Amino acid sequence: MDASNVKTLNQIKSETGATNRISYMERQEKGGTHRGTNGNLVIPTTKARGGSNLKTVRRSYYYSAIKPLVVHGSTNFKSKKAAHVARAFVAAKTHGFIRMNNSIFKVTSFRKSGDNVSFKSTHILNLKYPGTHTPKKAWLEPASDYAAQMMQDIFNKEMDKLS
Repeated sequence: MDASNVKTLNQIKSETGATNRISYMERQEKGGTHRGTNGNLVIPTTKARGGSNLKTVRRSYYYSAIKPLVVHGSTNFKSKKAAHVARAFVAAKTHGFIRMNNSIFKVTSFRKSGDNVSFKSTHILNLKYPGTHTPKKAWLEPASDYAAQMMQDIFNKEMDKLS
């Protein structure tokens, strides 16, 4: 309710603290565990964030965008190594991704020289952990409680300035 809609004194309400996105802030304030919705938690790497953990994850590196591009190989190979190399080759040609040890990698280059094969990959997403634990760190509630306690003093000082 904004001030233009107030008709009586009973409609006035004072609030302190954060009211938007409170569920997110609650885990920061009280601590707790964050779990993945379908199995393990998707944790983006610094590369997925454009080189800095302060940046948001690039949309092209969201798990929902990557999942259809993950190359799944054939089981007709005699060795796991051969199947892995074949998946890397396809991923390099199609600008896709491969999954290794509960992580997703982008294949950035693939070279074959005779019988020697080499490829480079960049770690994009970590799917290793079922969840993360955030330790309790109360800072928002004590600050808003302090502001609520000081409200009358602040009001009185501002009123004294007017007289």
